[in-house]
Amino acid sequence: MVTDNFLVKKKGNEGILWVEVEGTGRKMHLAVVYIVPIKSTRYKNNIALRRELEEDIIKYKQEGMVMVMGDLNSRIGEENNYWKNIDKRVDDNGREWLALTRATGIITLT
Repeated sequence: MVTDNFLVKKKGNEGILWVEVEGTGRKMHLAVVYIVPIKSTRYKNNIALRRELEEDIIKYKQEGMVMVMGDLNSRIGEENNYWKNIDKRVDDNGREWLALTRATGIITLT
């Protein structure tokens, strides 16, 4: 779907929706993401989702700004080193998320 200022890009993985926004002086790519919880029967699908998301982030960073938001079901505790987090727990989703952020150069904000 295309409107005056944005283009919705649906990717292969149902857990990722990309929106391209123009009109801010530079192109922005916004990913809306849902990563299933560890206890979900679909947890194994997170591997392919993160791989696709990482590839997309690297690709879209070459075109402009990238922002990722959504329900990541990722507990990262204080392993991010950018702030003091109230939640001290870290889980596998969180470790994988932090690996993705290191590989792509994006910063997690809570």
